[in-house]
Amino acid sequence: MTLISSAYTKLWTPSQQSLKEAINNKTIGYVLPNNHVNFVSHEKALEVGRKRILQALHSQEPYERGIIVKGSQITADVKGEHNRVSFPQDEMEDSVCMHGHVQSTPISTDDYFIMLLGKAKEIVAINPNGEYSKLTRLSPPQWLGKIPEKLSKFLSELQTNMRIKQVDKQYKAQTKDIDRQISIETNKIVNEIRKIISQSDPETTRHISKCIKDFQTKGIINTENVPDEMKQVMLRWKKLDDFEVKTKTPITDEFWTKQDPQSIGAVYSTDYSNICRS
Repeated sequence: MTLISSAYTKLWTPSQQSLKEAINNKTIGYVLPNNHVNFVSHEKALEVGRKRILQALHSQEPYERGIIVKGSQITADVKGEHNRVSFPQDEMEDSVCMHGHVQSTPISTDDYFIMLLGKAKEIVAINPNGEYSKLTRLSPPQWLGKIPEKLSKFLSELQTNMRIKQVDKQYKAQTKDIDRQISIETNKIVNEIRKIISQSDPETTRHISKCIKDFQTKGIINTENVPDEMKQVMLRWKKLDDFEVKTKTPITDEFWTKQDPQSIGAVYSTDYSNICRS
């Protein structure tokens, strides 16, 4: 653990030391001139990436960390927010993209779209228990490689767009009732916050804005120096967020389970213990 931590300190923290300096290359690997770490194996890179993600999930203010593994290299390590992280698309092709899901939600449709658009081999969500939910992209049909490159690229992009539209439409149909309920409650919360702000002085408004930002980016409710009405609204907002996670988690898992891998171009799998199956 100490050696791994040391390796990452040299990689992602500004340092005057040469990035070519070897870092225990018998057990870890070494830093390349392009700032990637070349590990002794693909499995070692995945192991270290997973540990990095779990560190983020178990930090004082849990957040999503994104790790891109390509072969035996970690090519990107990105710090996100409480419920989102952005992968650099130019690093995704033919890679394994791993990230944390703080609330143990399954892989999302957005994750699926990102995998297709970035041409990643696999997109993996890891929960605080170290369990996974993932989609593994199927290899393109062999006949695509036997036609001119421009036509192959066009057909591949067309297929990707069709799959995104298909999955988006089907998933929204599955969750439309819940989404409608959440939308109604969210609008009520937004209107109440607007009303509170309209009755507040500039200093109080500043604290309210910070309270909202902390909840959206860190998942915490910090109601210091805000009106009591705002505290009650934030508790309702948190309850609504918990409701969405609780209701959509089994729906999302069932949605992926029932998809035809050939149709969506990917295979779904998970070992999440919070998903009960009959």
